[in-house]
Amino acid sequence: MEPTSVTLGGRASGGTATPEARRESPQLSVRAEIALSWRRSAACGIAPDKKAELPYDPDFDSDSRLLKAATPVVERLASSLADTSTSILLADRQARIVRRWVGEKPLYSALDNAYAAPGFAFAEEYAGTNGLGTVLEEARTVAVRGEEHYADFLRHLSCVGVPIHNPVTRAVEGVLDITCLADDYNPLIPALLSESVQHIETRLSHLSSPADVALVEAFTRARRLHRGAILGLNPNMILTNPIASGNLTPQDQAVLWDASTQLARTQRSEVSVDLTHGRYRVRCQSVTTASHDPAGVVVYLDPIRPRHLSTGYRPSATPTGTGCTPPAGRSPQWRRVTTRIQELAQLPDPVAITGEPGTGKLYLAKYLHELSSPARGLRVFNAADPTETAPKDLIIRTNDTLGQGDNVIVRRIEYLPTQAQAQLRALAATSPIPPPHRQPDDSSSPPKPRPTPMSGSNKPSHPTRTTCGCRRWPSTSRTSPT
Repeated sequence: MEPTSVTLGGRASGGTATPEARRESPQLSVRAEIALSWRRSAACGIAPDKKAELPYDPDFDSDSRLLKAATPVVERLASSLADTSTSILLADRQARIVRRWVGEKPLYSALDNAYAAPGFAFAEEYAGTNGLGTVLEEARTVAVRGEEHYADFLRHLSCVGVPIHNPVTRAVEGVLDITCLADDYNPLIPALLSESVQHIETRLSHLSSPADVALVEAFTRARRLHRGAILGLNPNMILTNPIASGNLTPQDQAVLWDASTQLARTQRSEVSVDLTHGRYRVRCQSVTTASHDPAGVVVYLDPIRPRHLSTGYRPSATPTGTGCTPPAGRSPQWRRVTTRIQELAQLPDPVAITGEPGTGKLYLAKYLHELSSPARGLRVFNAADPTETAPKDLIIRTNDTLGQGDNVIVRRIEYLPTQAQAQLRALAATSPIPPPHRQPDDSSSPPKPRPTPMSGSNKPSHPTRTTCGCRRWPSTSRTSPT
């Protein structure tokens, strides 16, 4: 069973965590989801006691599907809460507030002091733990009461947020939140919000076009049958499976839309295109509605010539010469870990990144990939999700990906059976991909094993040499393949 609370390091007088305590994992009993959010907030370098610097953009679509679906529902909810010390916030998928309803007028100043107004974005990376950004991170209902906020400027408030899902794509469209003064929290708020969100999602389904519904159904069927990258495209939406989302840029998506249009116009079965990570064979399946109207296309991608670095070696004085921006974060622990990642990027061996959940292991693994081999593709597999990749299939797909010259991140590697872990180590040790920073003019050095980030193992099952990090933070080590 998952713990409902955890105990972290020091306590200030009166039971309130000091800013330093929150930043350094304090000795304070808090719920597990709050502790996890505090760690993410600290990893982003947020100073709890500093003035908030939230992104502000009031230029949002006032005629969006989210506002169309939510406004009538929230108006009724706001009417029932009139003359109460509560406010209702509607935020989009970037945690940006797009509408605000306030009960009692004295609450306006408390909200304005917390920047809880239309146009301000409350993503965790800017605002810390809160009832909008944390909901998007967790993709579920979250309540944050007073001192559970990471940043001081929010600690006079309590809030509850519920994610709003698109009933067709199941993507999160936004968040519905009720915020009140810290002492006015009512445990009935989550149920009240959940009922309203159900009505909003029903209205969203009514706003979905038959074409969108048909495309989602076709895409869902296709991803069960095809192991490679798949997209669903129409003028209103882009659907991708994990392989496609991890490897395609917005420019690639535009190229694929043009390619699918070309195939439909010429009635050809396939076409070859150049994408960011190489040349691919593109096949398209046209999708129509029940009334035979065009609904979009499902696009299948098969690699022809993956693009990766060539075989000459060029020493690099600093890994940041790649132009890759380090992950956000200003704490000493985070800086030590990112510095160690930069050092490891110069070496050819596989890397194990270990740490507690929510401490940024996947971010670091992707950062290592960008530093060591930015021209190669990257595939991310989750060993903890058997519906995504069974152990046997994971080994096969990892082998295929490495053979194409791409890098692999395996998340939650500790969930794999011992035999599968051994097979992965063997693949990482024997894959003949050149080390990073090579050029065609120097082929004197033989190929060495590729740097394969292996993210998520809290207890590596093979010999490691821990080189940095502490218990509360991600740590990195070069792994021994034997």
